[in-house]
Amino acid sequence: MLLRVRHFSRPRKRIWNKSLSTTHRPDSESPPYFVGHPVGTVKPHRCSIFLHANEPPSSFPKAGPSSPISREIQLRGSQWGSSAANFCWMEHFASEDWFGRQPMTVYSRNGKLDIPEVSLENIDEVEHKVLSFLDGPTTDVERVVESGYADLYVCTHGARDCRCGERGQQMYDALLRTVEEEKLRSPNGVAHRIRIGATGHVGGHQFAANVIVFPHGEWLGCLKPEDSGWLVSRICADLERNTKSYGPSDSPFHLEHWRGRMGMSKEETMQLYEASRQDS
Repeated sequence: MLLRVRHFSRPRKRIWNKSLSTTHRPDSESPPYFVGHPVGTVKPHRCSIFLHANEPPSSFPKAGPSSPISREIQLRGSQWGSSAANFCWMEHFASEDWFGRQPMTVYSRNGKLDIPEVSLENIDEVEHKVLSFLDGPTTDVERVVESGYADLYVCTHGARDCRCGERGQQMYDALLRTVEEEKLRSPNGVAHRIRIGATGHVGGHQFAANVIVFPHGEWLGCLKPEDSGWLVSRICADLERNTKSYGPSDSPFHLEHWRGRMGMSKEETMQLYEASRQDS
């Protein structure tokens, strides 16, 4: 069953204290872009977890949002093989009930699992669904089985670091523009399957702008708005080929910007990087 999108019929309740939220207002010029290759800077992880927030990361407090659900997911997620449970924002994704319930998305090499409602009351059931999903094919009706999709998450957490707030937001806006331009250019094309989201802290401020691409599991860093063109073109090409998640032998998206990949150790990442360099 596909995840249902619901629209708000009443004011949304924040999942964190508004007084702790900070909208980024740079007081000085950001540090220069990182010089070098960001490869090998992703903590090994089996899956990625995103809790869907009701506001974008530009409103997140410096330490990031926190709720009883997120703390429990963070604790259990470390045992599932997740590097972190991040809060994210996708404009099309809305839930009308934020009183102790949150939607959650889990990505792994098996694809994507959308759970419309996570609460402390159903957390054990959620854990069972996640573990079944990670271990292999599942018959759970809440698993989303899509024939070709691409979800991109850009870190725009400005209160955590000005580089993410400035460069991340610029990259996010550029990706939205590029995808919309591609949709206009090819009304029946695969760009309609690309969704752009914003996420809180993912680590590696110095590599901003940081983008994570699913289902591939690719982590990219040191991106600039002008990189949105080749990135969207690459994703469209993969969608046309119905590419799934990447394995340990698939060539990186872009060597210059590659940080790592979901499901790979640092040793595997460095070995693939060196092998790809020799082949290029």
